[in-house]
Amino acid sequence: MVITNKIVLRQLSKRQWIRPEVGLQRLQTSSFFSKILPEVGGSRTWRKGRFKKYWEEFQAALFTYGLSQQSPDYDWEYSYGELPSFPDGDCFVRCEIADGAIKPVQLKELVPAELNAQSSIQQLIDNLTLNYTATPGQEMLVVAIYVNRETTINFQQLRMPKLNIEQLWLYGFLYGDNCFLVGGDPDGHPKRYNFTYPRLSLDAAISSGSP
Repeated sequence: MVITNKIVLRQLSKRQWIRPEVGLQRLQTSSFFSKILPEVGGSRTWRKGRFKKYWEEFQAALFTYGLSQQSPDYDWEYSYGELPSFPDGDCFVRCEIADGAIKPVQLKELVPAELNAQSSIQQLIDNLTLNYTATPGQEMLVVAIYVNRETTINFQQLRMPKLNIEQLWLYGFLYGDNCFLVGGDPDGHPKRYNFTYPRLSLDAAISSGSP
């Protein structure tokens, strides 16, 4: 399913749409100054106050970039930010391979252990059953979980409850600039793709597993 509500589509048509590689490069520049001049660029981690939106947009851009690498011959774009008329979507993704069809994306994060050692991928997945509902056959929400810690994902051990969403993806950094994207239909066999983070040269000296 894709978004067909005319009011939502009209609102989305007026928003800024960004190619993921362009968004990532812009965010890397902002991150560079945040780390050397936090008083100008906000907190070093972008997790506080009004700068949190940059951290969430980074996740949206990285996820969209991962999707674009599995179908590199097509144009992919994202638009970050919720809509009052569609609050479940933290961002929206569109691709010309589907004639510009737009998918809403809910962003989740498995935070570093030093922030919350008790959180887990299983916990995040289980919470999806509480937060999202849709009529069978009308599911359109895509959930993207950014795996932001060193961990081993054993898919055979993950319990997959009945989810009222269309797609579930996990993505993140493997090592260095090597990234992964795995998932798809939550009821089907997950697909895996590897891709390389498009790092700017000015940020090459900063190795952090994030922008």
